[in-house]
Amino acid sequence: MRDGVSASGPITPREALEMVLRTARRAEPEDCPLEDCAGLVCAGDIPAGRDYPFFSFSSMDGYAVRVADLENASADNPVSLPLAGEKRAAAGAPPALPPGFTLRVMTGAAVPAGAEAVVMREQTREGESAITFFGPAVMGANINRAGEEIAAGARLLAAGTVLTPPALGLLATLGHSSVSVYPPPKVGLLTTGDELVAPGVDLLPGQIYDSIAPMLSAALRAAGVAQIEARRCPDDPATLQAAFRDLLAGSDIVLTVGGVSMGDYDHLVQVFESAGVEKIFWKVAQKPGKPLWFGRAGGKLVFGLPGNPASALVCFSLYALSAVRSFIGLRECGPRWLEGTLAQAVENREARVNFMRGDYAPDSVGGYSVQPARGQVSYMLGSFAASRALLEIPSGPLRLEAGARVRFLPHFWGGRL
Repeated sequence: MRDGVSASGPITPREALEMVLRTARRAEPEDCPLEDCAGLVCAGDIPAGRDYPFFSFSSMDGYAVRVADLENASADNPVSLPLAGEKRAAAGAPPALPPGFTLRVMTGAAVPAGAEAVVMREQTREGESAITFFGPAVMGANINRAGEEIAAGARLLAAGTVLTPPALGLLATLGHSSVSVYPPPKVGLLTTGDELVAPGVDLLPGQIYDSIAPMLSAALRAAGVAQIEARRCPDDPATLQAAFRDLLAGSDIVLTVGGVSMGDYDHLVQVFESAGVEKIFWKVAQKPGKPLWFGRAGGKLVFGLPGNPASALVCFSLYALSAVRSFIGLRECGPRWLEGTLAQAVENREARVNFMRGDYAPDSVGGYSVQPARGQVSYMLGSFAASRALLEIPSGPLRLEAGARVRFLPHFWGGRL
């Protein structure tokens, strides 16, 4: 079926993404301290509890005055006003400014009632008990008025807003210490294979280092996921089943790596079925990453990623990362494609979409030029490490000449914002 559940044959990447997004859910909101909220999403509108600024304050070091007192001041006719005192940026309201006096105010200090302008210190001559002014004051000059930016009850941030550092600063300015957000998912990561060992240990003949666990853990953290439980298992059905069930019980999303093809030691599809995971689709008409498996168990999502590093990273970037973004409440969860011009000809001889690693740069007409990288084989990570984009080459057989327009995905491994 192609209605979003239990697709059996290879489906298109577009169909796969649609199924993932239809199946993915949004997290239950929870209250979170501001310092832990960067990159997360507001779960509801946030109103201002009071006017801002809270009081009228000086934007300069200077002297608070009444405009009428300096109406006739000029360079040829300076006017001196007796000093009524000083107010710095600190608690406490200053006394009202009497007519015919001035008050020294510091940047951020509350201006006294009756003050209509603040004259910069540089425009005065200062004495111990009186200040001399050499020109008239401009009504409202250098005063930030109470409530001029935000009125009480106005919406500070709308539901669905990504909490950037400036947005968090705004909330703190209005006194918020926490905010209701969609928390990141808990992710279980299971890499499989008898040949895998942890980086840093001595290799035996036939062994390789597990590169995918560190790579995907880093990509998840870049997307804002802090709770990651990573395990490595041999190709033993009983061991795999125990590890998978344990990860599934403690996670919102489980990513497995390897074991979803048709080999004699690819056991994970049977493990998923025995654990009660409902298959949504298995196999996508794309290169790399055709054996991708996707399913759900209640509200939990399971991605069976292929075992080759490039295949795993491409499938993570296109599909699993979209599910993470849905979980944290982003409005646009899918990959954010741009369009560019090929710098050289490419061929796709297969009847499936080819996601090529490559790079992009601004061109001379305000667009982008995209360049495929060397080394497109699924096990090769060297070209990925030097690439900043995935290029989408449509299903073939076809040849695209230099100058053809193609979609590309910048910074495909994701990011928090």
